[in-house]
Amino acid sequence: MGLIVAVGLLAIVLALALVPAARAEFVATLRRVALGQATEARLVEPLPGELPPGDYPCQLPEGTHWIVQTDVGNFGANVLPGEDNEVRAIAGLDEVEALAGVRPPAPTELPADYALREVRVTPGWAQTFFQFYEGAGPDILIAQTSVEIVVGNERGQSEATAVSLVTDGTLETVDFDGRPAAWIDGHLLMWEADGTTFQVGGLGPADVAL
Repeated sequence: MGLIVAVGLLAIVLALALVPAARAEFVATLRRVALGQATEARLVEPLPGELPPGDYPCQLPEGTHWIVQTDVGNFGANVLPGEDNEVRAIAGLDEVEALAGVRPPAPTELPADYALREVRVTPGWAQTFFQFYEGAGPDILIAQTSVEIVVGNERGQSEATAVSLVTDGTLETVDFDGRPAAWIDGHLLMWEADGTTFQVGGLGPADVAL
């Protein structure tokens, strides 16, 4: 089944379990790597071809979650009541900044002939930005999620976002820019820095990604 990434959005009155590894009755965690206060990666026993009933993004009622499918894994999270679940596809970073009020950092160097194709922006107060770069080889994906804790926002709720990755492939601990990082399934690098979880995929061998 491969890799599943869940962006878990929690509020005082709302808590949906999105990560299959949390359901120990059918899958066991073989290894857990903490990459920061709100970011983790887990290696689990081989996942079943069909997930049993549970609170996974793919099984939640329509309109209560968002899902982004990529070549390096599937990403998903619930949305709070009253929020829409539309993932917006945007052509460039200027348009993203105009929409979201923040400009996600972009790579300063890319392989030859690679260029930004689109950015997908998830709904909610804790947005995830997916940058897709295309070129001669596989797409390069850069995903980033703010994992800051908000205490007493305008709705009077305390909210937090956590990112948890689950794979039944491979999970290796590496060092990236002096921080602990995870190298997953031979094509995805994940770490947490300055209140943000970063995931970069499609770069090939670890020495190239690092």
